Amino acid sequence: MTKQHFNIITAISTRKHLR
Repeated sequence: MTKQHFNIITAISTRKHLR
């Protein structure tokens, strides 16, 4: 897993949490 990949996953997780 790359650091960039992790950043994308975190962004998606945060968006889901914001919902």
